[in-house]
Amino acid sequence: MDMPTGFVWLCNECHGIIDPIEPRKQRSRHVSASGSLLDNQSIASSGDFPNTVNSNVMSSTQNINQQVSFSNILTQQISEEVNSSDSNLVSTCQNYLKWKCPHGISGKKKIRGDTCPYVHPRVCNQYRLSGSSGKNGCQKGKNCTFFHPEICRTAVDKGSCLKKDCSKFHPRSARKKNRDGPTSATQKVKSKSSKQNDDTVPKSNDFLELRSLATTPPATFLSSLLLLNARSFNPSAQSAGRWKLQDLVGHLDEQREIGHIFPFIAITESWLKSYHTDAQLQVPGYSLSRSDRSKRTGGGVMLYSLTSLPVSVSESFDDSVCQGVISVFPSAKLCVAVAYRPPDASAASFSKMMDCFARVIENCKPSDYDLFVTGDFNLPQIDWDTYQIRSGGTSESNCAAKCLLNFMSTHLLSQMVTEPTRGKSILDLIMCNNDRLISDVSCEGTELSDHSMVKALMSFNPGIWEKAQSSYLGEMSFRSLDFNRADFDVLNAKLSAIDWEEIRHSDSFEEFPAKFTSKVLEICLENVPRKQPPSGKPRIYNSLRRKKSRLNIRLLAAKGANDAARVKKLEDEVGLLSFKIKEAIVRHLDESERRAVGKIKENPKYFYSYAKSFSKVKHSISTLLDGEKKLVTDSKDLADILQTQFCSVFSDPNCPDKSMPEFALPPISTQDAELVLSPELMEEAISEIKLDSAPGPDGIPAILLKRCASSLSAPIHLLC
Repeated sequence: MDMPTGFVWLCNECHGIIDPIEPRKQRSRHVSASGSLLDNQSIASSGDFPNTVNSNVMSSTQNINQQVSFSNILTQQISEEVNSSDSNLVSTCQNYLKWKCPHGISGKKKIRGDTCPYVHPRVCNQYRLSGSSGKNGCQKGKNCTFFHPEICRTAVDKGSCLKKDCSKFHPRSARKKNRDGPTSATQKVKSKSSKQNDDTVPKSNDFLELRSLATTPPATFLSSLLLLNARSFNPSAQSAGRWKLQDLVGHLDEQREIGHIFPFIAITESWLKSYHTDAQLQVPGYSLSRSDRSKRTGGGVMLYSLTSLPVSVSESFDDSVCQGVISVFPSAKLCVAVAYRPPDASAASFSKMMDCFARVIENCKPSDYDLFVTGDFNLPQIDWDTYQIRSGGTSESNCAAKCLLNFMSTHLLSQMVTEPTRGKSILDLIMCNNDRLISDVSCEGTELSDHSMVKALMSFNPGIWEKAQSSYLGEMSFRSLDFNRADFDVLNAKLSAIDWEEIRHSDSFEEFPAKFTSKVLEICLENVPRKQPPSGKPRIYNSLRRKKSRLNIRLLAAKGANDAARVKKLEDEVGLLSFKIKEAIVRHLDESERRAVGKIKENPKYFYSYAKSFSKVKHSISTLLDGEKKLVTDSKDLADILQTQFCSVFSDPNCPDKSMPEFALPPISTQDAELVLSPELMEEAISEIKLDSAPGPDGIPAILLKRCASSLSAPIHLLC
């Protein structure tokens, strides 16, 4: 029969030999696996539970996100002693599955005299000590009969975790570095559990094996719309705001590490001009739509969207007063608009911008698309509790406020920001025609601007963040090796030790070139370090960001304790770190430019590659229309469409109607003398190759040929 998701049915024979441990009956305000708070009335005897088939229905974790389905973790606790044939319903501690239970690993730690009333399944000992990698780690995965908590990826990848608020599990081989004592509930429980008696330490008899009925759920990603009045995103070397883009990228990386991504990033007051290229403003994993102010300084808007969200329509508006951009995302059924209205803007200019938005919205069938309108409108006279216009504004601003309220009424928009975004006024707005799409809106102070950074938590995740990475980094080829860090003395010794004559005579002449290339590649793979994807940020910048994150956590704790002196001290330290971060970014950008300029004569290719990176952006094909005018995003389907198109426009060279043109052979006036080749001539020819020359079909780079010419000249001579 069909089994409902999240339930397990036991036959009568198994039911008769299973005797789960009864749940404790003490009162504890704790979250169970079903996600509900229980008290003395709900934690009753087994007879109070509703009867089901064989009374063996197991609880499952709730899925909060309606769009993303995660696997349910089900646990079953069985007593080794067979006392009776009655079975009770036992709930698994949901906080324990997240490694956050305040009652400790065993669940017996008393809080206000009460222990945890839910089951704590037994943790896999191999997984606890060494994780899931290495010879000592547990490699059974979902087939393991014991519980595997979620591991902190930072601790595994970098060997340690410095996040003070990290609540994920840290294997013993990558414990958290702690300077101020235990920094998480997990460490506090472990440090205290060692001092408790043996009866409080979980033993093998306390639990039976956890049978995993589903795979471990993937990391939960929260998605938010971010709005920021940047007050200059100008990337020019003379600009005082050139550091802001890198600081924003660092903030996005930090949020992504804790499972928080931003499908849309709206920026107002970008202060850009047309000569600023999109490559200078590129954020990894995002596409950019923008509108710059043409005739006046200041102004401008930008909209970053995830590359996994293809844009079908994007229109910009600029009349040198108001700026706006609106984009349509058909895969997510969303229409997102960003607007900037300066305080001195006329009502006519603002009305033209809103009419531009209305035309795009009407063309994309508003009944099928959800609408987000955001930006800096500078209309503080609107009371957003009553949607009325207060007195005190100018006639032009009051007319603009009426225009905005009419636009909201026409498109059924609701304004979601309730906190002041600058001073005591709500200037930055986020409007949506579907209140269920936004779960929460928060305003955070930032050093990027005098406006607050507004984050609107979305109830669904419209796209995924895709890290841009060069495909050749994972190849087993010469391109994946960093010869600038190679030890050529070792390479020369390894290549000289090979008997090329023996390899040449062991195979035919036609097979020797391939053998030569593969042998050289094999030696290079063993002795040359591999290329690493550039992070784009200096190391000192990353360390300062981590330190600032720790100080912010301490600052929140000090504010909660009402310690004014400590709050003042920590705020000064955070401000000083923000200044150091800004200086580190500017210093890194200046150093990169000086390095590129210094290599104009030595390595002009490096200089032109650096300059080109700020002039063009490499875009991949994210979507195409098939023959039925439907959007296609799958990579295989995209390749098939392109192949069909290319085959339809190119001619077949084997067609009998086609004939090759005939060319007359040029006359040979002189006969060259017989050319005698030698290893010395080969080495001399190699010395004439430029260091930055492109490799040939075999892929061997020029730097390897020049630095190892003495050991490669002999086998190259055998190729002739």
